[in-house]
Amino acid sequence: MQKMFDTKQYKFNCHRKLNVLSEIFHKVRAFIKGDLERELIHGIACGILFPEQDSNQHVIIKNIARLKLLLNRSKSSINGSLLQLGYETISHMHLTFSQI
Repeated sequence: MQKMFDTKQYKFNCHRKLNVLSEIFHKVRAFIKGDLERELIHGIACGILFPEQDSNQHVIIKNIARLKLLLNRSKSSINGSLLQLGYETISHMHLTFSQI
């Protein structure tokens, strides 16, 4: 998967950045959700989890170090794109395990 995201098709540029990241998230989510028995393991390996939510909020749990390796992008590029897509950052230091 990492080699696929390193191709020219998935490179960020100023005009397609959000579309590319959104497409990448859909592919990663399909990979993670494709095997229910290994969903957690795949999510941890990829550095992103998509927990089920009852509300309309878009929630992800990310490990930026793993996500950087998968996407071959900088931390600021990933975080900036996530902010533009409408995700907010909540520090894990303020959450309990049940809230996650």
